Amino acid sequence: MFPLAPLVPKPQPVIAYFDLRLPLQPSKIVKIGANDSAELVLGVLDEKLKIVLNLNSETKALPIDYQRIMCNVSLVPNIYTPIDCRSPQTSIPLMLLQIALKREGWIGEAEIGGILTNLPHGEYVFKVELVDPSLIFGEVTSTAILTTAFSKIFELV
Repeated sequence: MFPLAPLVPKPQPVIAYFDLRLPLQPSKIVKIGANDSAELVLGVLDEKLKIVLNLNSETKALPIDYQRIMCNVSLVPNIYTPIDCRSPQTSIPLMLLQIALKREGWIGEAEIGGILTNLPHGEYVFKVELVDPSLIFGEVTSTAILTTAFSKIFELV
């Protein structure tokens, strides 16, 4: 007979925890002045959009694990906002997070105070996606989206 090997539990994968919050949100965006040939107009938020991410407070991962994580912010029309026929555009840069060690763990923060857009007046929401570009495989980008949050509805005037 062979001696039985001791039962060793398999290591469990570490599940990342991303708590995405939007503590400050605009109630309206005011468009001011034309900027370029694409007719993009500067839109100033009446209140900054503040993005706060609790980056894995449970596992206390190293800050280097979060250096590649970014926020993708897009403007999404409310279901009742008609979009006209021209090609609507909005320019919001892909943002790196400012990461700091706080009592809760690693916290990443970013803020937006304005956008460039040619979208018509109406009701919109900000769609905020937490993205890890290292998880893009081939042309499949959906694997890189870690979590998503939506702002409250605001008016683009």
